[in-house]
Amino acid sequence: MENSKTEEIIQKREKKLIDWIKQPSNLAILGILILAFIVRLYYFIITKNQALWWDGACYGALAKNLITHYWDNAVIILGETEIRPPLMPFLWSLLLRLELQELTIKFLFEFLPSLATVLLFYLVAEKMFNKRIAIFSSLILAVSWIHVFYSMRLLTHIPALFLSVLSIYFFLKAVETEKIHLVFFALSIFSAFLSILMRWSFGLIGIAYILFLVFTRKLSFLKQKSFWIGGLLGTIPIIIFFLINLIKVKHFFPALSVYGASALSKSSYAFYTFGFFSHILQLPFFILFLLGLAILLIQLALGFGMIFKSKKLSYYSFLLTLLVLNLIFLVCFIRYAEDRYLFECFISIIFIVALGIDYIYLFIKKYSKIIAIIFAVLVLLLGIYYQFNFGDNMIKEKAQSFYQIKEAFLWLKDNTPENSSILSSGTDPWTIYYAERMQISFNETMTLKELNPDYVVVHAFPSQSKDFIPYLQNYEDKLIPLAQIFFDPDKTAPAVTIYKFKK
Repeated sequence: MENSKTEEIIQKREKKLIDWIKQPSNLAILGILILAFIVRLYYFIITKNQALWWDGACYGALAKNLITHYWDNAVIILGETEIRPPLMPFLWSLLLRLELQELTIKFLFEFLPSLATVLLFYLVAEKMFNKRIAIFSSLILAVSWIHVFYSMRLLTHIPALFLSVLSIYFFLKAVETEKIHLVFFALSIFSAFLSILMRWSFGLIGIAYILFLVFTRKLSFLKQKSFWIGGLLGTIPIIIFFLINLIKVKHFFPALSVYGASALSKSSYAFYTFGFFSHILQLPFFILFLLGLAILLIQLALGFGMIFKSKKLSYYSFLLTLLVLNLIFLVCFIRYAEDRYLFECFISIIFIVALGIDYIYLFIKKYSKIIAIIFAVLVLLLGIYYQFNFGDNMIKEKAQSFYQIKEAFLWLKDNTPENSSILSSGTDPWTIYYAERMQISFNETMTLKELNPDYVVVHAFPSQSKDFIPYLQNYEDKLIPLAQIFFDPDKTAPAVTIYKFKK
C-alpha cells in the first residue's frame, strides 16, 4: 500500500516536470542555464590555478587577518579595512575557518552567484516585459564575456551583481499591487544593502527605487506603513555596519571621505567611460544597444507626463535611471572607471540590448513570423560568436597574470619560519595572503638595517617602485639569493627573486 502511494506521488511529479518542460519558455531558460553552466565550468577548470589579482588578494588578506588578527597593525590591512566593503572578507573568513580551499571558495563566491544571476535576469525581465525579452536577456548574460571573465576571479562584482538583481526582483514583487508588500520590500532593501556591503557603488540602486516610486506613485507610497516598516527592516545590515564603524573608528562611513578626496584630486572627467560599452558588448550587441536606447528614449519622450500610467514606461524609466546614475557617478564623481565598474548598471545594458532585438523582431513579424524568428536566432548566434571570440582569448591570456607572484610567496610560506618578515614593494596583500608572513613596506628614507627584514623580494611587475632596485643596490653584500621564479620555461626572464637579508 505504501509503495503504491509512493509510486503515485512520483508519477504526479514526473507529469508536472514533463508539462513544465513542454512549455517553450521553460525549455528555453533551462537550455540557457545549461549553456551558462557549461561555459562557466569550462573556464573554471582552465583558471583553477590562476593567481589572485591585487583586489582579490586584499580581500583574502583581510579575511585571513579577521581570523588571526596577526596583521592588525600592518599598513596594508589598516588602509584596506578603511576603504573596502566588509561583507566579502567576513564571509571569506568564515569559509576559511571551515578549512575550505581557494577553489571551493571561488566556486561558492563567483560560480554559483554567476549562474543564479542568469536565472534572475530571466525572472526580472519577465516581470518587467515578457518572456521573449527575458529569454533574450538571460541568453546575452549567459554568454557575456565580461560576466564570465569576472566569474573566474575572486572579486566583489559577481556576488554584488547577484545581490543587486535579487533586490530588484523582490522590489518588483513588492510593487506589483498598489499597496507595497511589506515582506518583499524588506527583502529587497535587505538584499540591496548586502550588495552595497559587497561593493559600495551598488548603493545607487536605492536612488533608482525612490525615483521609480515617485514617477509611478508620486508621493502616495510615503503614507504606507509597509514602505516604512519594510524599509527599516531592510536597513538592518547597514545599521550594524555603521554602528561597528562608530565604535571602532568614531566614523560611520570612513570610506566615503577617502573616495571623495580621491575624486577631488582628479582634474578631468572620465568621459572615456562611454567607450566601454562597445568593448563590453562587442558586435552586434553594441549596435542593438544603441537601437534599444534610442527606442527607450523616444518612448519616454512621447510618453512624457504619463509614466505613472504605463507599466512599460515606468520600467523604461527605471532602466534609464540606473544607467544614468552609474554613468554620472563614474564620469563626474569618482572620475575613474574600468570595464568592470559598469556591472552596477549591467541589468540596464543587457535589457536595452534585448529591447533592440525585440523591436526588430516585432517589426519583421508583421510580415513573416518565420523570418522574424530566423533574424532573432541569427543575431543572437552572431552576438554569441563575438562574445566567445573576444572572451576566450581574454580569459586564457589573463589566466597567467601574477602567477609568478603567487609561486614566489607560496615558496616563502613553505620555506621560511612563520615569524619571518618580508620587505618588498607593491606586493603587500600577496605577502599576507599567500606567504602568511609579516609585510614590511618599502621606505626609502630608512636604511635596510632599520627596516630589518628577514627576506627581501624583488619582482618585475609594474607595482614595484622604480626606486626599489637602486635602493637595494646599496646593500648587495647583505642580500643572499635564495630562489628565483621566471616568466618563461627557459628561465631567461626573471619574474621574482627572493633574497635572505644577512644581518
